[in-house]
Amino acid sequence: MQKKILDLLSVFFVSVILVACGDSTSGSDNKNENSNYPEKPIELVIPYSSGGQTDIAARILAEYLQDNLDNDVKVVNQEGSGGAVAINEVVTANPDGYKILLHHDAMHVSNVMDQINESYKDLTPIDASAEVEQTFVVSADSPWESLDDFVKDAKENSDEYIFAADIGATTHFMGEMLAQEADIDLKMQDTGDESERMSSLLGGHSDIAATSLGNAIDYEESGDFKILAVLSEDLGDEYSDLKTAKEQGYDVVFPVRNVLYGPSDLPEEVIDVWDDVTKKIVEDDNYQEEIGDADFVHPEDLTSEETMEFVEERYNLMDDIAENIEN
Repeated sequence: MQKKILDLLSVFFVSVILVACGDSTSGSDNKNENSNYPEKPIELVIPYSSGGQTDIAARILAEYLQDNLDNDVKVVNQEGSGGAVAINEVVTANPDGYKILLHHDAMHVSNVMDQINESYKDLTPIDASAEVEQTFVVSADSPWESLDDFVKDAKENSDEYIFAADIGATTHFMGEMLAQEADIDLKMQDTGDESERMSSLLGGHSDIAATSLGNAIDYEESGDFKILAVLSEDLGDEYSDLKTAKEQGYDVVFPVRNVLYGPSDLPEEVIDVWDDVTKKIVEDDNYQEEIGDADFVHPEDLTSEETMEFVEERYNLMDDIAENIEN
């Protein structure tokens, strides 16, 4: 009888050891699932059509990602529903790092304006990428030579001047940020996309608009527009003839910076790969030259933790602007 009990105990302990070993192996396998990441093509999803500024930046970035990861990176354009289609594509993807979203402040604006339900909180911010400097421009024959000139005039002529915007998009919030910071009333005109806003200003249907720095310089050189202010913290020496809004006493800083996002619960091993590769790309002079030729700048590299802080700060800014918009 005693021998039988000993035999049963032996079987029990062997079984426990085998199960424990099995669990340990399984955990090790799960941990190592991403140790060789990436092993298949990565999709870089953007919520815009091909040929636009975000698409151009995405394709330049994809080229350098491919070279540094020695892996295919494909840009996937998914328009629709104010960006929700592309965002959902990544939100619902497997958290394995093979579907990555490239988006900017427009996602925050759409969320705080209740146009979409998704936000950065449903994703994993990975890296803050290239940005486009923005400006306030007016017609070349306007009486204003600086942003301060315009603000003083707008204070004296309340609610008279029209800001050409795409309502519910980033340019709308640029105009609202100016109105709130300068304490002036502007008529927000739902003009539409970039070309429609420029046409409105050229045709005298609006008085002021926001556009990218590269676009603004082209229009200024053609004699159509004047640049009143650049919406940046500071400018390089090559733009010494221009002034930021901040230099003129108005804290309106609104560059549009692309951010890379993965699904929530993205493994640390995958995030570490992106931290390493984006740092290498930012330090590549060829990349900086190519992105600069496309009218972008890519300032200092941010880690994933720093990117989260940047994204939270931008989201909170958009939320504050939305709360102060008079409906």
